[in-house]
Amino acid sequence: MWVYYGEKLGILLANIINFVNIDTIVLCGGNSKSSKYFMPIVLKEVKSRAFKSAVKTCKIVVSKHTKELGLIGAAMLAKEETPNNDKLDSTDSL
Repeated sequence: MWVYYGEKLGILLANIINFVNIDTIVLCGGNSKSSKYFMPIVLKEVKSRAFKSAVKTCKIVVSKHTKELGLIGAAMLAKEETPNNDKLDSTDSL
């Protein structure tokens, strides 16, 4: 199961790296706790499928803060979606 998962995730990440050319990918969520089983396969797939120059500049890391990231992301999204979020204070109403 982890081999299949690692291969598919590696293919996906290689495509993202090739398309977006980003410098860091952070893996998080429930499956990231099992990264020791699939990360070697992911890295092998990425190295074989992504452009060599992009692979050299992109880091793939596993977050240690798995549980908190969803909550933080939701809070950041809510802040972005709030109209005039830079001008709000405690007396303003949404």
